Amino acid sequence: MMNRRFALWLAVAAAAAAIAGISLSGQTSSITVQDLTCEYLVNPLGIDTEQPRLSWRLAPGPRGRTQSAYQILVASSPENLQKNIGDLWNSGKVNASQSVLVPYQGRPLNSRMRAWWKVRVWDENGRVSPWSAPARWSMGLLRPSDWQARWIGLPHPEGAKPGAPLPFPWLRKTVELKQKPARATAYVNAQGYYELYVNGKKVDDYVLVPAVSDFSKRNLYLTHDVTNYMVPGKNVIALWLGRGWYVRGHPGVIHDGPIVRAQVEMEMPGGESV
Repeated sequence: MMNRRFALWLAVAAAAAAIAGISLSGQTSSITVQDLTCEYLVNPLGIDTEQPRLSWRLAPGPRGRTQSAYQILVASSPENLQKNIGDLWNSGKVNASQSVLVPYQGRPLNSRMRAWWKVRVWDENGRVSPWSAPARWSMGLLRPSDWQARWIGLPHPEGAKPGAPLPFPWLRKTVELKQKPARATAYVNAQGYYELYVNGKKVDDYVLVPAVSDFSKRNLYLTHDVTNYMVPGKNVIALWLGRGWYVRGHPGVIHDGPIVRAQVEMEMPGGESV
């Protein structure tokens, strides 16, 4: 009799679930996903690896809560992501507990591309979470040919001894724009330290950048979103350079003073590139 009652209860529950449009195995979990990062960074600009690694955390919950599977969507626009269209990558359901440094495995990523992504997980009971809040990243300049800028710096002062430190130069460029750009990105590759200014305002809150590196092996560049600093009409873009560790006697240093190459790429509201 008990077995019949239990079977009847299961049948009623299944019928109710069918009417509600859900399955007992597909119930929504109370688990939530947060703190999405790409290469350890929150919404980074200028990622220079062609297979960025994605990470997330589960919000605190009851003891024993675990992730049994995940699904990642990566889209080429926020509109596609909102529609759950992963046109760059849809991982599908992956039965794994991994949530740290999951390699991107979608369509090839090219220089300057932007990507928006989100993730959902399944808990230890097979119940799926809501989608996380969206996150994003952009790709940097992946090929040497992407750099159009040339190295510049101050000329060696007349009468100065070879190897003598040069002053910390200010370098400025004035640009006339008919209208405010829809998007403006600055790529700055300095040998030594720098600060970037647009129209008298310091861009970002970075100090002592780029990071120290062995100049005989590599030099680093940073990517800045300068869209909100640009205005219609005259714009003054300035770089303040400092020697940092770029001093003769250190590996790979072949100039007497700080040098830089930098380029600002703009997309106007009509789609024109500047």
